[in-house]
Amino acid sequence: MKEAATILIVLLSGQGHWFSGRPASVEVRWSVKDELPEAVLSWQVEFAATRLAGERVALRSGPEPTRIVVTPPEVRIRTDMRWVYQVHRKADGQLLTEGVETLRVYPRQPLAGVAERLTDKTLLVCDTPEGLPRLLAQAGIRHTVLDGGGDAVAKLQAASGDIILIGRDQLADSPFGQTAVVNQASAGASVLLFAQTRVTRLAGYPLLRRPRPTKLEWRMDHPLLTDFGAGDLADWPRADGDVWAVQLPADEPVLEVAYWPRETPGTEPVPLDALLVVKSVGAGRMVLCQLPLGPWGEDPRVQLLVRNMLDYLATRPEPTLPPSQRGPASKPAAASAPSITIPPGDRS
Repeated sequence: MKEAATILIVLLSGQGHWFSGRPASVEVRWSVKDELPEAVLSWQVEFAATRLAGERVALRSGPEPTRIVVTPPEVRIRTDMRWVYQVHRKADGQLLTEGVETLRVYPRQPLAGVAERLTDKTLLVCDTPEGLPRLLAQAGIRHTVLDGGGDAVAKLQAASGDIILIGRDQLADSPFGQTAVVNQASAGASVLLFAQTRVTRLAGYPLLRRPRPTKLEWRMDHPLLTDFGAGDLADWPRADGDVWAVQLPADEPVLEVAYWPRETPGTEPVPLDALLVVKSVGAGRMVLCQLPLGPWGEDPRVQLLVRNMLDYLATRPEPTLPPSQRGPASKPAAASAPSITIPPGDRS
């Protein structure tokens, strides 16, 4: 038999980013079609050399994966654990392969504390009931849903809020569809637009349909990425298909937070394609988030990003300078993610 370690595929739900106290899954399968012996997989979850859970299961030899359900223990801060496994041949107990996968376990409610920090803010939401409104309601965050029967954004013309959230694909490709959104920002609101794919321009910038990027540059020192390590973002965006990038002209007064690397090294401003940008508009600001985030309730990183966004939108806007007027760029963060991060809600 070939080296089994090279032909065993292990897939963690959420790419190993799990909520504590909630069931998650591991799928294990052989990557070869050759006839394989009957085998037994032994696994356990470890933290600080302590076994937290584990069992033995028969490993399927066919194309169907063996699915294992794991419920990590409750944690109060983000904690890295290990999923350790061994595969033995059933007939004689010979070790065929073994390995370790990292589990990044988050508190059950990453949005804890946000409601208290937004008590003096008016929050408006344009989205379907099962989207952002459900997520905010579960976190106890007070908000007002603009229900326009398919055109909720139009109601912004007669509404007023400190923070405005526009859900996925809530904008139609109309020359007047975004006027109310931009006007709200100009008047002093902080406006966040999640991924829009039904428009050709967003906040005045063209959108370009691009294949899923293999690598993005991340401005790790920006408040939108608080408590993220570079390792957390290495496998984002989690899109099966294409993404819609914001095309920024050279030396545009917009701060790019997640963007494609420039083609050639240099310091002269060049046009950029980005998936997360911040732009000051009049007395307010706009955040354009074209990252494909997946279901709101399944990936802790999505809720962590929403937490950061709400905290950031509650602060006073600052002017966004063009690249030619900025100071020296900060050094990129280390590639490895920390094992323990600042607990959600702790901003001291």
